[in-house]
Amino acid sequence: MKDYTLKAKQEVVAGVQEKFAKAQSLVFLDYRGMTVAEVTELRNKIREAGAEYKVIKNTVIKRATENLGIDGLDAILEGPTAVAYCETDPVTAAKVVVDYVNAIKKTEVKGGIYEGKVIDANIVKNLAATPSKEQSLARLMGSLNSPISSFVRALDAIRKQKEEATA
Repeated sequence: MKDYTLKAKQEVVAGVQEKFAKAQSLVFLDYRGMTVAEVTELRNKIREAGAEYKVIKNTVIKRATENLGIDGLDAILEGPTAVAYCETDPVTAAKVVVDYVNAIKKTEVKGGIYEGKVIDANIVKNLAATPSKEQSLARLMGSLNSPISSFVRALDAIRKQKEEATA
């Protein structure tokens, strides 16, 4: 193999490895059966959610993940593979992909990687069902605001009663 070809391939693997190292989770998808329009729609939904979607050669994925110390992807990396990932939230990519796959019913999730471990498609679906970081923070803030709001409403009711009693 020519030196420049080998170097170019090593650079591609290094780039993928860098992206994967920053990702909170990876979701592998078999995109066979999807039309170009459906793939484009999925890609746009993933981008809108703040994640990325790429079609990457299985050998590149395998080398990049092995360099990160992740093994056990052989069963997942059969056939065409696309990967979705997000650097900021481990749930985002899984949620968008699983929702879209369920909506079009033409393809399937192959599996993924979460916290440096290979996970099967069922675990990816469970991951997608968990609330995102933003949803969790919103719930927490709602829980923290509830007692304060109740206290303010009670004080307001007492104030109104006193005003009516003096009037």
